Amino acid sequence: AELDQAKAAYENVLETYSVLTTQTAAARLSLAEILFREERFREAIELYEKEISLRDSNDRIYQLARQGYIRKNVAAGEFLFRLGEIPSAQSRFKELIDYDDRIIEAHRGYIKCAAVSGKIKSVLETYRKKLKSASDDPVWLYCNGLCLTYLNDYDSANEARKLIEKSIRYNS
Repeated sequence: AELDQAKAAYENVLETYSVLTTQTAAARLSLAEILFREERFREAIELYEKEISLRDSNDRIYQLARQGYIRKNVAAGEFLFRLGEIPSAQSRFKELIDYDDRIIEAHRGYIKCAAVSGKIKSVLETYRKKLKSASDDPVWLYCNGLCLTYLNDYDSANEARKLIEKSIRYNS
């Protein structure tokens, strides 16, 4: 009952005040949190997207909304994965990678889904192409290494270790 009242209040603020303020941002982000708890992931994520679209990337509220958008997308992907909805989970992770390919958690989820669905070799090929065009990029080094860990053989594990160690060296 309290969440319903809070939700109604936040929705009222957003409907009543179209001006961009800290209060409307707080209402939008709070409403997104409630919707996420209710497992209404798409609606919650759309509220984060809306707040992001309204602000300059240097704005503190933009940064908060972006962090929330990333966290909630990763959490939604993990939730779907645990339910066994692998294509939906993988789609969620891919959407996040398309948004920003520097988000390691999204790559982890995407690769995990590929491994479970038997598509790890094709995903590895995609990451190998990215690494070929940017051989010192810590993200592509790590993603290639992570893919290799799912192949379950000694040579792949050894190569994975080398790539992940190299990624760590570049990233530190």
